[in-house]
Amino acid sequence: KKVEEYDRQRLKLTASSVEPDIKDSVPGLSLVPFLEAEQRYNMLLFALDTNTSDVRSLPESDILIASSVRYLINHAEPAVQMNHLKALLCCWVLQKNPLSKSKSGERRPTKSCSMFSLQAAHSFCQWQCVARDAIVLNYTLLEPVPSPHIHEVFCGTLAQNLHGELQKGKNF
Repeated sequence: KKVEEYDRQRLKLTASSVEPDIKDSVPGLSLVPFLEAEQRYNMLLFALDTNTSDVRSLPESDILIASSVRYLINHAEPAVQMNHLKALLCCWVLQKNPLSKSKSGERRPTKSCSMFSLQAAHSFCQWQCVARDAIVLNYTLLEPVPSPHIHEVFCGTLAQNLHGELQKGKNF
């Protein structure tokens, strides 16, 4: 039985019929609870096109986000631009940094975007889709790594502002 899949070629949506190829490569969902934690961890990283050696030195809480960024770099269509990637990574660091919070513990509000970039928004959206799917897969695999809270990792307004500053030549 064929399955209809939808994909994007650059900015255009395409549909295709695909014959599923499941063989022995992926265990069924009913087997996931019986897999060892290391097997579930390896399945997650394999799906995100990441070697375990690539993420071993990272804190466990950063593995899912780092792997999703790596996946974006390797598979984005159109390819992610360097300033989009820099803005995304700086946003992640600033969202994690306790100095970006006020004394009351609330996140400081960000100014509205002065220079909105549709291409940057598209890159950020591609990454958000990868991150969302990675989080869902991680949950399905019984969380071999901690799942991040996306609001603690990404803020679209902040990412756009950072991208605007990078476009003006500012370095972080």
